[in-house]
Amino acid sequence: MKIQFTVIGNPKAQKRHRTGKGYNYDPSESDKADFLAMAIEHKPDHPANNTGILMNLAFFMPRPKYHFNSKGEVKDRYKYIGHLKTPDCDNLAKMVIDALTGIYYRDDSLITSLHIEKVYSYQPRTEVAITYAEGGVK
Repeated sequence: MKIQFTVIGNPKAQKRHRTGKGYNYDPSESDKADFLAMAIEHKPDHPANNTGILMNLAFFMPRPKYHFNSKGEVKDRYKYIGHLKTPDCDNLAKMVIDALTGIYYRDDSLITSLHIEKVYSYQPRTEVAITYAEGGVK
């Protein structure tokens, strides 16, 4: 079974947890809740429990203003450049993986293959494709 969906908006990265004596603070908690709220309509009936998951994530990042000339066109030297700045691919992916845990799959340890891509786009968004191994989600 395969589930694909797109979440419109600037992709957000996982922020570092803060822990101390008697507290554990996740500064990305509201970002994860917002992402899940936009992705919830595509959820399976039950989260995957004991099956391998293949996940493809594509992050389409907004172009910075200096990529454009005075006419609003992308300058030649920036047309084919990849997104080489922060946020990092791993932090973007961790945010999505954590947001979907418990709804799309029991635990993120079930992910056996992960492909991450980040590119510039005029329409910032996150595209998610989850493929469950045979007999996975019922």
